[in-house]
Amino acid sequence: TIIGCCELVLMHHATRWKLLPPAILMLMDRVVAASRDGAQPILRVRHSTPRLLPSTIGTAVLCALAVQNACQMLSMRYSRMPGQPKYLSSTAVVVAEVVKLVFSFIMLMQQVGVHEGLLCVWHGLFCAWQDTLLVGVPALLYLIQNNLLYVATTHLDAATCQVAYQLKLLTTAFFSVTLLKRHI
Repeated sequence: TIIGCCELVLMHHATRWKLLPPAILMLMDRVVAASRDGAQPILRVRHSTPRLLPSTIGTAVLCALAVQNACQMLSMRYSRMPGQPKYLSSTAVVVAEVVKLVFSFIMLMQQVGVHEGLLCVWHGLFCAWQDTLLVGVPALLYLIQNNLLYVATTHLDAATCQVAYQLKLLTTAFFSVTLLKRHI
């Protein structure tokens, strides 16, 4: 209901409610006050079904990832062709990871706020430092893999490189079934 929604906004976002426009705050106060007096609510909430189903979202994400992977391989191959400006593959890998880190940090701040986001990052990196060290091993392997991908795009054509790069899915599935005894 609108009453619960307004009280929820006021209660859980007490630190950010001051950022709302004054007209919205006055309207929220009126709605909560009117509902407590037994009067008719000023606003009515219309419940509707979501426009996008989870299966539609999953399909869209899968298609976007397929296009992203194909475009990534083609652009990497094009950038490594003769006549293109030379660059260090390690620099490209580090810049790509920094961009991902910045966007992830922005999304975290958007979802939980700056203060809570900084606390979450502090706790995740420094307070739980054992977990950070455990994640460092796959991160190092991922760094090596991405650098080797640039070497492969330099020496192979785009189609061969893409097929070889996607073989990691098959090998992961194979080792998951044989070594970990999991079912796919």
